[in-house]
Amino acid sequence: MTGAAAVARAAEQAHLAIDTRAAEQLAKFTDLLLRWNATFNLVAKGDEDRLVHRHVIDSLTASSWLEGERVADLGTGAGLPGIPLAIINPTRHFALLDRSERRLRFVRQVIIELGLHNVTPTKTEIARYRPSTLFDTVVSRAVSEPTKLWRMAQPMLDAAGRAVFFCGPEATPPSDVDGVKQIQIDEVMLPGLERRHRLLVIDRA
Repeated sequence: MTGAAAVARAAEQAHLAIDTRAAEQLAKFTDLLLRWNATFNLVAKGDEDRLVHRHVIDSLTASSWLEGERVADLGTGAGLPGIPLAIINPTRHFALLDRSERRLRFVRQVIIELGLHNVTPTKTEIARYRPSTLFDTVVSRAVSEPTKLWRMAQPMLDAAGRAVFFCGPEATPPSDVDGVKQIQIDEVMLPGLERRHRLLVIDRA
């Protein structure tokens, strides 16, 4: 069982500020993920011993880059990064998009057990999804390469919207695409993990 103290300590090591309630919810999310993973294969088996750092704390590194009140998580899978971000950003609303009903069953259960009122899961093909109200920020973790992701995200974003993509250490910004005002690169290295990765932060023109 994952303790809230362990989550809080991992967050502190990563220089992320979370309160006691958030630490408790993140610990419960981690335990649910472990329990369901045995049947649903939500994350790699090799990640089970480092779920807190590899998936939960890693997801939180995008929090400081979020803009506005409406956030979409493209290809949320096991609710990553959407669920951890929703836990520490209770005043923002998160739409978690995925085409897998099996994964969304897990996400719905998490929403119920954690009492998350700011999360809406949606089964959809991301490339075809068009929201009735555009998003302020779109996030995506380990779904596709940046150029393809930007082309999927752009139609969902408000005119002043932002995309935050989790990428590998060698990832390059989108090329030959329209609608880009500014691209920032945040190099992320977390305690307990050997591999550095990048957050690509793209502001729409």
